[in-house]
Amino acid sequence: MAPGDPVPDRTWQVRLPALLALVPIVGAVFLVGAEVEVSRPVWAGLAFLSVLMIFVQLAAFVQLAGRRNGPAAFIAVEKARQFRVRVRPIAAWMLVPFGVYTCLQLMHPGYWDGADLVDVLMRAAYVVLAGAAVLPALAALLRPFRVVLTPEGVRTGLAARVTPWDAAVVRPAGLVRWPDVHPTFLADAILYYRTHPEFRSEIGTPAEHRRLYAALVAARIPA
Repeated sequence: MAPGDPVPDRTWQVRLPALLALVPIVGAVFLVGAEVEVSRPVWAGLAFLSVLMIFVQLAAFVQLAGRRNGPAAFIAVEKARQFRVRVRPIAAWMLVPFGVYTCLQLMHPGYWDGADLVDVLMRAAYVVLAGAAVLPALAALLRPFRVVLTPEGVRTGLAARVTPWDAAVVRPAGLVRWPDVHPTFLADAILYYRTHPEFRSEIGTPAEHRRLYAALVAARIPA
């Protein structure tokens, strides 16, 4: 990929780990709801996954913390007239160990035998943990793009709210957590289209992406 070219649309790299995080949780909730008892030998055979998931979570965190900036490029979708910013795939992969661990705890035979207050609180805690893992996984699966530049404005968040270019404030920073784009490139692009409305209609085309990149680079190089 040459400088200025848009990045390929590889949304599956976000949706796949999100789906892998959902499957064990949904499966565990189904087993609990259907009152299917998992035997202790079966659970013990799966318990090694807890240790494995700790290493996976640690490796994902190290990689996420080490790579602070994404590429200076968007995903260009010419048909939809959009420049898109996806969630960084490694952030979605961090949900997988959490989903597997929560699944194992929900399936643990000992947690569903007792009826005292501690047992009830433990059950409630793991149900809450399951919900905490399901929500971001669903968000990554259904809406992997958290920032989208369109001719009309900037679309952000799960609600896909569009802020018009001519609005009083269009915040170029803090629009998405763990974006797979260089934050300076994103901020400069938003500010550029705010002050250059004549180019907004070309958003989404590879040619406009290359022209935008060249304009932003030229603006940062002293004459």
